[in-house]
Amino acid sequence: MKRGLLVLCVTSSVAAADASTTARIEAAGACELATLEARTNELLGRVAIVPDASARIAVSTVLAGDTFAASLVFSDAAGVEQSSRAITAASCDELTESIAVVLSLVLRQPEAADASPPPRVAAPAPAVERTDEAPGIAPPPARASTIAIELAGAVGTALDSAVMLGGRLDRSRFGFGVEVAVAMPKSVDAFEGSVHVTSARLAGAGCASLSRFSACGLLTGGVVRGSGEDLMAARSAVAPLVGVGARLEWRQLVSRRTGVRVFGAFEQLLVRPSFLVGDTPVFTSAERQAWLGAGVFLHIP
Repeated sequence: MKRGLLVLCVTSSVAAADASTTARIEAAGACELATLEARTNELLGRVAIVPDASARIAVSTVLAGDTFAASLVFSDAAGVEQSSRAITAASCDELTESIAVVLSLVLRQPEAADASPPPRVAAPAPAVERTDEAPGIAPPPARASTIAIELAGAVGTALDSAVMLGGRLDRSRFGFGVEVAVAMPKSVDAFEGSVHVTSARLAGAGCASLSRFSACGLLTGGVVRGSGEDLMAARSAVAPLVGVGARLEWRQLVSRRTGVRVFGAFEQLLVRPSFLVGDTPVFTSAERQAWLGAGVFLHIP
């Protein structure tokens, strides 16, 4: 919705600008904008962005917090600045698409004026600003998706600790993640010996985001392995683990592609693994547990 309003404002405000039929783009800053020239020409349906054009469009991009911003300065063939625009987006891909839509509208103004039918009355009609998009321009696409690889560590209230590796796909305000967690081994005393316990889990998360915060629902499955030591009949056993939970997370970009994350989670086990020595239970997983963790993430193209 925000990008739609931006396009409408640009359409009405650049009608009086001295826009050229061709222009060259000079881009610099945080985003590469490698596809900007081709995408603008594609939206226009003709080659309007050429490297040897006299008119110039200077595009400068910066990263402010978790938002990418671009400033556009339009100069005519004589080098005189005609107008400028500012655009913000959540990623470089989305910013490239937004800039291409704005440039196609600016460069289309002469065409729209030439194609307008003559007035039906002799007296010139008063100028009326248009509030709809020029014909033939596709509506702006939905917000671009981002993919991140995540690495984190967490500790639980049942004195468990784990290392987590996963990935997350975000589109607009919703996301989906998959994560593998390997718990640090621990030892439980049993009679004159002990039982060594290790576990591995696979968790799926569905998330809704607002600014830098995400609220996620979790579904977890995995296995717990117990191995006896110094027992009369020592052996190993594997038991399944199934649980549900919720997680609240804060994420912050610290560079163009990398960022940090801090999260708290609550887990409720539906299937609790347990190990016996003879008929005596020596280890049972905690029925419910809270986790606190932190880590890093990397956005990939």
